[in-house]
Amino acid sequence: MKLLSRAVLNISAAVMTVGLVAPALAAPPAPTDLTSCRTSDNRVTLDWSDVVDATSYEVWEPSNTPDRPVATVTASTRTSGVLPNDDYTYYVKAVDASGASGFSNAAPINIPNGQLCGSNPPPSTNIDTAFDDAWATRNHETLRSFFEAHVGTFTPGPTVSSPGTVTTQAQADALSGRTVIGNVTFACSSGCTVSNAVFRDVIVAQSGTVTFNNVINDPQRATDAVGFFEVRAAATVNLNRFEIRNSQDGIRSSGTVNARYLYIHSVSPYVETVGNGHQDGFQQYGGSVDCQRCFIDYRNAVTSAILVKPDATTITKTRWNYTFFQGGGYTIHLHDSGTKTVQAAGLDFSNVLVARGYRTGLASIWDINDAARAKADDYVMNVSTVDGGGTRRLVDGVKI
Repeated sequence: MKLLSRAVLNISAAVMTVGLVAPALAAPPAPTDLTSCRTSDNRVTLDWSDVVDATSYEVWEPSNTPDRPVATVTASTRTSGVLPNDDYTYYVKAVDASGASGFSNAAPINIPNGQLCGSNPPPSTNIDTAFDDAWATRNHETLRSFFEAHVGTFTPGPTVSSPGTVTTQAQADALSGRTVIGNVTFACSSGCTVSNAVFRDVIVAQSGTVTFNNVINDPQRATDAVGFFEVRAAATVNLNRFEIRNSQDGIRSSGTVNARYLYIHSVSPYVETVGNGHQDGFQQYGGSVDCQRCFIDYRNAVTSAILVKPDATTITKTRWNYTFFQGGGYTIHLHDSGTKTVQAAGLDFSNVLVARGYRTGLASIWDINDAARAKADDYVMNVSTVDGGGTRRLVDGVKI
C-alpha cells in the first residue's frame, strides 16, 4: 500500500518537527513520487511516498535557498503563510538517525498559475507501466517519446563549480539540484548519491559506489574530448533515469554499471584527431554491465551504439534487456581481446529491439570464444525490429 506524506509550506515559515519514530540503522533512501500543487490562498502542498523509518523530511527549494532546507516537516506538519509570485522547484530528503537521504525527484510549481490542488489531477506517471505500454508498440519513436517524457525531466538548478573530487555524501549533496561545471571525480568508499543534477563536463567514477538519480550529462556537443563518463575498474555505478546527450562517447566502463532507464542519444560531431577512430554510445571494456529498459540512438556515430570488447579486464556480464539500439557503423560490436574474454555465462541480449540506422551492418562479431559466439549468434541472427514487425533474420549475417 502506498503511503503519502503531505506538507503545506512557505519559505519563511518556522516549522517544528513532531512525531518522531524509531531511527533507522542506515541512511534512508530518497523519497519518491514527489508532486506539488497550490492551494487557493497560494500556499504549496507537497505529496510524496513515505520512507520507512524516516523521522522527518527536509524540504528544499534550491533556486531561491540553495544552501539549506526551507523547512523540516513530518507527515502531519502544516504551516501558514502565502508565497510571493514566482517559480519554485521543490525537492525532499528523508532523515533518520543516520542522516539525510539524497534528493527526491523535482516538483516544480508556479505561484499563482500552477496546478490548483484538487483540480484536474494529472494522470498516473508510473514509469514502469508507461514503459511497458511503450515497449508493447514495438515502435522506436513511441519509445523515444517515453524517454523524452520520463528521463531528464527536471528544471536545472543554479550553476556550481566542480569540487574536483567527491568522497562524501555531503559533497555529493552540494551537487544535487545543480548544474555542475568542470570535471568531477567520484571516489566514495561509503557510497554517494546525486539527484536531479546536470553535468556539463567529464564524470569519472574512480572507486566506491555512486548512484545517480534523474541526472543529465550534457557536454553540449564538445569535440575536444572523449569519454565524458568513465567508470573505472574499482567503481560501481547505479544509474536510474540517466540521460547522456551531445557527447563523443556516452559511457566508457571497465567497472560495474547497473542501469535502469538509461537514455543515450545525439552524438557530437566526430573529430578524428580527438576520437581516435571511436564513437560509441556505450563502450564496455571490462567488468560488468546490467542495462534494463534503456535506449541508445547513436546514428551518425563512427563506431557503434555499443562496443563490448575486454581490453582492460575480462567481461563477466554484459546484459541488455528491454533495450533499443540504433546507429553506428555497426550497431553492436562484440569481440574478445587477446587472453581477456567475454564470458558466455554473462552474455544476454534477450528482449532487444533494433532499428536501421547503421552504415555497414547490425553486428560485428569476431575473434570471440566459441561459447560466447554461439549465444551472440542466437541473439543477433534473429532480432526484433521496429520495421516489418516481429523477428527478422539477418540476410547475410550482418544486415537486416
